[in-house]
Amino acid sequence: MKNLYYFLNLANIFSRFSLVGFITTAIYFFLTCLLIWSKLIHPVIASSIAYSLTIPISFWGHGDFTFQVQQKDSKQLIRYFIYSIIGFSLSNLIILLSTFSSQITPYAGVAIVTLLLPILNFFSLKFFVFQQPR
Repeated sequence: MKNLYYFLNLANIFSRFSLVGFITTAIYFFLTCLLIWSKLIHPVIASSIAYSLTIPISFWGHGDFTFQVQQKDSKQLIRYFIYSIIGFSLSNLIILLSTFSSQITPYAGVAIVTLLLPILNFFSLKFFVFQQPR
């Protein structure tokens, strides 16, 4: 019974995560594509701008809504900063590789980031940034 409760709780958290993630991912995706389409800036810079703009949305949305953290502390902020740098670097690396690849377009890179990062983000936020004391 304890395992069932844990699984249902995790499913509930994941559904809240999905809602916040959908909003932040949609903002990232459309803003990045719009900036690439404008041809005013390089795709990596477009992705960087879009990713940076979604960081505060993600922190507050996941902290307050997804994981329902009552009080945020400096340890969470530091872990979130580390998490953000890793996600930002991974996102830019994927976009950069897709930009220089003759096999896929920058839009495919944006799609890869859009699909891959949310999965990694859930586990990073749940078990690293907003981990609950036992």
